[in-house]
Amino acid sequence: MLYKDFKADGFRVRMPPMKYAADVVIYKIRDKAVAETARGEVIAESEDHAEVIQAAIDVITTEYGNGGKIVIAPGEYNLSRSIEIRTKSGLALMGAGSSLFGRLGATRLIFDVSKVSYGLRVIGSWKVLVSDMDIRATDSYNEAVGISIEYGESPGDPSPTTSNFITIKRTQLFGFGIGIKTLWCGSAKYLLHIEDAYVKDGHSSNLPGGHGWSVWLEGAAGVLIESSHIEDIYVKEDDSPPAPTVTAGSVLDVTVRDCRIEREAPLPSYATVNEAIRFETIHGDRKFVFDGVHFEGYNTDWGGNVAGIIYIEKGAYPKVRLRWTTVYGTDNLVVLKRPETSFLGIVFEEISDGQNVVNNTYFEVWSGETGIDYKIIPMTDWYKYFLDKRIVKLSGDGTTTEFNIEHTLWTRSGLPPKYAVVIPQSKDASSSPFAVIPGTTRITISYQTAPPSGTDNLVYLVIVKRDTTLEKG
Repeated sequence: MLYKDFKADGFRVRMPPMKYAADVVIYKIRDKAVAETARGEVIAESEDHAEVIQAAIDVITTEYGNGGKIVIAPGEYNLSRSIEIRTKSGLALMGAGSSLFGRLGATRLIFDVSKVSYGLRVIGSWKVLVSDMDIRATDSYNEAVGISIEYGESPGDPSPTTSNFITIKRTQLFGFGIGIKTLWCGSAKYLLHIEDAYVKDGHSSNLPGGHGWSVWLEGAAGVLIESSHIEDIYVKEDDSPPAPTVTAGSVLDVTVRDCRIEREAPLPSYATVNEAIRFETIHGDRKFVFDGVHFEGYNTDWGGNVAGIIYIEKGAYPKVRLRWTTVYGTDNLVVLKRPETSFLGIVFEEISDGQNVVNNTYFEVWSGETGIDYKIIPMTDWYKYFLDKRIVKLSGDGTTTEFNIEHTLWTRSGLPPKYAVVIPQSKDASSSPFAVIPGTTRITISYQTAPPSGTDNLVYLVIVKRDTTLEKG
């Protein structure tokens, strides 16, 4: 494999094989970050890592007419200022790997939230990709935003531009009060695509519900979140835009597909609501589809005095469809707080409940309820969808080449999986090439050469899936 060598301060840095051709590479020499073009020209070098990353972005967005790629080498980059992206021609900002998916080491951008309110700010931009990195906050108790996607307005420009075609892939956001936030943007069909991401929010008593939010949608048209693990979603519309030239922020056509929405830790004592999705001031023609989503951990035992998957605040009238969805360990599917209308267009299509939803309760209404219009379609066709996605740890003995991992699709759906994907998460797990063989009740990992011995030294991300388009039999 080809490696790229860089020199700085008398040291040589050997970059791992690059998955992408980079126009600019950012790497570290001791405490110093260096940005260098593919031609070997140094753009910036400094112990202020934010200054170097911003300089690289500014060069790409001003000198590359058709977009460009920046690759950030493995390592920790400590940032005490926000990073801004403003481009109409496109930009790819890529790490060498996330700690969730990277086999070659992780790229970590660590923002000091005592000094910044935002991590990455994408402002008035088109065709931006952020991928293969960790974006973390120094303290999990904050109101900072990990990635903010916003409208942009130049001085004297009467028509501010909105951000569109923004993709976040294979990225972990950890510890921000708000992980990903949209604000007054998305005039096109496709604003935001989040794929293979893990977003664990922080805490803040000043945010709605008294806790942090993984995804905050405000003024977002066309959002797709898929194959990701997040904690919660906050959706809001507002008729008071921050500038007279900005259209009020509608939230349209949001799809969450093949995801796990799960609370993994108790909320702080000041949290007032514990829910997966919260709607505020949403008009009735807005569409939200949760397709093949697993909800878990939203009950009163985990903090807060209201428990439910969907929380609908006063003045919100969303049209929501949950289909091929599983629910575990919650008190209610929907909680309504002082609804002002007798109509709610909510459809529960093939929902797994029974022993999993306490008392089979779909609604809890606090006050002022005048009538609820909803439809329940029981889950009778389990074969249409199910997903088993988790981290598995095994122990090698230096001689065994085949390892079996049990999965849940057969016991819950009665059919074998169509897809089985195994992604090594440790060095020993990727020590030798292997094949993945899906079976009825388990998958088999078959190595060419036995991995090293050790206790829990073989760590994998395992994804076992049944295609939703297949018919039974």
